[in-house]
Amino acid sequence: MQVIRPLEQRPGYSLSALYPSVFARLLVERALQNGVPTSACLEGSGVSANDLCGFGSVMSGRQQRRIYENVAAAIDRQGLGLDHAASMRLDHFSILGHAMRCCETVRDALVLFVKYFKTLGALVDVSLVLDGGDARLVINDVYTDRHARRLVVEETFGGVHAIVDSFLDRPATAKELRLDLESLGDSDVWRDRIGATPVTDTICSLTFSSDVLDIEIGDESLHLLRAAAEEGCALLLASLEGHASFGWRVRQTMLESSFREQTMESIASEMSVSTRTLRRRLSAEQLSFSEIRVDVLTHAATDMLRYSSATVDDIARGLGFWDTSSFRKAFKSWLGMTPTEYRATVGEVSRGTDEERTR
Repeated sequence: MQVIRPLEQRPGYSLSALYPSVFARLLVERALQNGVPTSACLEGSGVSANDLCGFGSVMSGRQQRRIYENVAAAIDRQGLGLDHAASMRLDHFSILGHAMRCCETVRDALVLFVKYFKTLGALVDVSLVLDGGDARLVINDVYTDRHARRLVVEETFGGVHAIVDSFLDRPATAKELRLDLESLGDSDVWRDRIGATPVTDTICSLTFSSDVLDIEIGDESLHLLRAAAEEGCALLLASLEGHASFGWRVRQTMLESSFREQTMESIASEMSVSTRTLRRRLSAEQLSFSEIRVDVLTHAATDMLRYSSATVDDIARGLGFWDTSSFRKAFKSWLGMTPTEYRATVGEVSRGTDEERTR
């Protein structure tokens, strides 16, 4: 099992960061078709209609969230987010859309989509769980008020479905759709749009199987174009959220290296700097190597506990702990509870029983 998380320089959704306004514009256009004037959609956001129209226009996270909440308050209807997502095309995803076109398979495109998810300014936090041949997109958090929650869940899953659909010569069918009670609504609406009957759960997730994910959409000759486009995604992410800090670079290096072999010396070597330089530059950002490592280990541990059925012993070994008791003690110091207690609290992402699948 592998968990893919978006690259990010700041955790969560930044109200001050700048994000592309294209999806807010599409939503406002959809609201206008439903009889809601543009002025009502933009009320209190500080955004004008002209601000939405410029090529490459951006808005702050605070402005985008206000627009989504305005539209959700004006149109309290299931399916609005799915209708909105149906109008999305790869071109709307800017440089990320070009990078996805250059991927070899649908699976590769989804991994890239989640990796640079932060370039879209989406009002959700997601993870992509690769398990066996399946890929499961999980919504971890929603950054709106409760009235707009259903809208952004529908937008997220509808948008991913539209992306997958664009790569196929037939309608894409999801393997499984799990929704919490706030997002569920009428099951028929979801089945008609996503191709799967939703199962009630405590989390929201959308799963595609290998028969969809392994479909080829490009070939190896496009790898240079993909590399250039992916570099563009990284530059866009840095420009939208602020230039990458040294601490962020250390964190990403940790995530891409073996947990067992991580020391200040090994990370400094991978980053081609001395340990003295690494310590000094982190100190300049009021950070320490140990703080970043604890943050990385905490995220990795909670991912494994939440998204996999691996034992606590296996997780401890995977994170570089020589014995399980040391891992349990460290985990409790991080979150105030044991790994077993954490897993019981958040609930393991279930695969569903045969009985659930036939309801």
